[in-house]
Amino acid sequence: REMAKRKEPAGVSVEDDVYAFDDSVVDKIAAVRAGTTTLDASAFAFFIISKGRPDNVPRMEALFAGSGETPTWLVGSGEVAAYRKSGAQKVVEGGKLCPSRNLALDTAAANDKVCVQLSDDLKHLEYLEHSADGGFSKSGKATEWDTPSDQQQANSRSQNCDIHRLSPVGAARLCEAFMRGPVFAHTDAGEAAAAAAAATAAPVSLPLPPSLAPRRPRFAGAYPCTNGGFSFKAPPVQSAHFVVGDFIVVDVRRRSSDGVSGEGPSPPAAAPLVSSSSPVKTETAAAAATTAAATTATAEGHLRFDEDMLLKEDYDFTCQHLAKYGAVCRLNRLFVKAEHRDNPGGAVADRNATKENRMIKLLTRKWPGVFKGHRRALEVSMWWKCWQPFQGVKIARRFPLDETSSTKGGGGAQVFLGEVAGFRKPKEDDDDELWTVEYEDGDAEDLDRAELYHAMALFKELHDPNGNKKNEKTGGCEVGAGNNGDVKKEKDHGNGGQNGTTKKAKLGN
Repeated sequence: REMAKRKEPAGVSVEDDVYAFDDSVVDKIAAVRAGTTTLDASAFAFFIISKGRPDNVPRMEALFAGSGETPTWLVGSGEVAAYRKSGAQKVVEGGKLCPSRNLALDTAAANDKVCVQLSDDLKHLEYLEHSADGGFSKSGKATEWDTPSDQQQANSRSQNCDIHRLSPVGAARLCEAFMRGPVFAHTDAGEAAAAAAAATAAPVSLPLPPSLAPRRPRFAGAYPCTNGGFSFKAPPVQSAHFVVGDFIVVDVRRRSSDGVSGEGPSPPAAAPLVSSSSPVKTETAAAAATTAAATTATAEGHLRFDEDMLLKEDYDFTCQHLAKYGAVCRLNRLFVKAEHRDNPGGAVADRNATKENRMIKLLTRKWPGVFKGHRRALEVSMWWKCWQPFQGVKIARRFPLDETSSTKGGGGAQVFLGEVAGFRKPKEDDDDELWTVEYEDGDAEDLDRAELYHAMALFKELHDPNGNKKNEKTGGCEVGAGNNGDVKKEKDHGNGGQNGTTKKAKLGN
């Protein structure tokens, strides 16, 4: 119904699903919904990731008509000539999927531009606007999102909203504006202090949880499907959810010292497209094999796609950004329609059940706890709050001996070794994150983040880099006296220990 109302550009058929764009509303949407202004189109670099689909060139190039911007096609090996023959103005051989994506990121960074990547079968982008979504007044006063009472009300809003057809340029400008908007401002002094304390307590370089990390995203995109009712059941913007790779906006520009404004030094002369090099992989020392430490980054600092991911690379890239920056920017009112499962070429040509399952296993290994099964075969559901970055990490805890201890001088402490066996996500925003640790003697308890960091630090103190024990005895043996041990605080974590018995209670009795 909405499509029938739109005016078709001359020479474009209804079947092409390409219509006159409404980019004139982008500045207004950014001001009212994001509380900020937009950048000029020249601040962006546009790349179309393609393989085996030169026939898509006319339709995709038409999306940029009149914008003043020309996309660069990154195509498969040996395909440059075919794409040029189909009318592509700028074509570069990128190779496989993730190397092509990384080439786009590196090239945009070299030119100090925001990187925009599109699938080669994108049909259109739409932004859905409703008064219940809240926003910002001219004075900067914020109005909260009016949560729908049920799915029926959400469906009603989707059917009675303003629908704006945007070009890739307009949609990219809007995504970038939302990333800079006050919704992601990190100004809470208490959170900043907590982040600093957690970083100091950490025995190794570890990613902070979303509740403590600076919430200034560098990665934005659209809602992963085109179901308006589901979209309006969720808030207009979400910061810890999957961003689908069909249309992504990644801010890889150099930044000023505050790391927020995005206004770095003057950009250098335009850098040419260069071949993508292998990513430099970095890992957290504490959880090498079981955490999300496989984050990849260039020397300049921007994250890159993991080239081991042959499919589902957008899930991994989303997790990388959440781990490093504490947030992504998913616009739930921005819809992308593409045909990546319905036409030949692209990832469809390489997709099969064996490869899909291998990639799912890789995701679950890199990001423990995040990915769950889906009602559809070969699909996953992403739950970032369930991330278990310390699964399997070794810890050590000192506990005071009881008064009847034979330790000379009374007091003293015992050291118990264990490892992280589970994670309990917060039920409410102000609840603690808790990790269940199991000790070698079979006991268990829950630790908050600060306690976990100290336990990790003690294990590191008592062991050499190979994990071998140093001179101090552990495993329930008495180790010294005095008050320098980790005394477990009197706090009930709800389900700590076996049958509610905490380590301190056990020792005390």
